Amino acid sequence: MLWNCRPFQKFGYGGFVTLDHREDGTTNMMKNEKLFRVVEPNCFDTKERLKDMDRAKVNVQCLSTVPVMFSYWAKPEHTDEVSRFVNDDLLAQCQMAPDRLIPLGTLPMNDIPRAIQVRSFPRVLLCALHIIPFFLFTSVM
Repeated sequence: MLWNCRPFQKFGYGGFVTLDHREDGTTNMMKNEKLFRVVEPNCFDTKERLKDMDRAKVNVQCLSTVPVMFSYWAKPEHTDEVSRFVNDDLLAQCQMAPDRLIPLGTLPMNDIPRAIQVRSFPRVLLCALHIIPFFLFTSVM
């Protein structure tokens, strides 16, 4: 869903994913200037996602960013900003169809005190592969 992930260049180190939109509608996800993955438009284009949902007769869908965008490997002082950037974009996309799209936010999990303070979503997805070996879905009240 992210259209431009380049603001993280200011941190002074690489590893953040950037997007290279192609004329055929696909997008190259680039990591350190190398191809990481090719994604179809429905990965980031809300209108395309809604068309797919209509074709599949899906009324409501929860959306989250792709895990590579969590950037838990980044410096803790930067992951709060990364999480907010990702969450802001996800929320904006879901607001295009709030009755059909439910955002699942991400948190700066390599900085637990910051993660506790970030409560911009009623639900968050904790994908802790690089932190602790389990998945947890929780509602934050």
